[in-house]
Amino acid sequence: METKNIAAPEIRSLSLLYFQRAEVYFELKEYEKCIDDLQKSISLNGTFYPNAYFMLAISLRSTGHYEKSIEAINYAISISEKPLPKYFIERGISYYKLEEYNLAIRDFLEGFKYYIIYPEATRILALSYDKIGNIQGTMKNMIRAAEQGDSIAKDYIINLGNFMNEEYKKLF
Repeated sequence: METKNIAAPEIRSLSLLYFQRAEVYFELKEYEKCIDDLQKSISLNGTFYPNAYFMLAISLRSTGHYEKSIEAINYAISISEKPLPKYFIERGISYYKLEEYNLAIRDFLEGFKYYIIYPEATRILALSYDKIGNIQGTMKNMIRAAEQGDSIAKDYIINLGNFMNEEYKKLF
């Protein structure tokens, strides 16, 4: 995009317009269009809004671009005076998708220091513990996710209970 003949206030306005349209695409779950507009907005005014990078990270993750999602979140964290807990949780989800379970656990725990109720992320934290063989961490967080209302976590616990009951009956 050619911007050398546009005054700075107009560049900021144009950047904001792209950002606002990206928000609409984001709500409509049209992530490719959202990514395109966010990239235009960022190219015009790169450090104006860490949440632009957060929305870009979610959109990238939603389209399967986990490494790029992590890059966007890392940049949001680097330009934030006080990074929001949701940034760490989002990065944890991308690390989980990349099978980087220890990094996912680290980020979930950092995010949960301030943002405790997030059922899906709590369930993914439990699954991360499962992947590294930490059964206590798995169960503790799966139960917490179920208590927070995550139906998949509830089903996991019920199925595990049924499995354990059947295995117990086989022993006796």
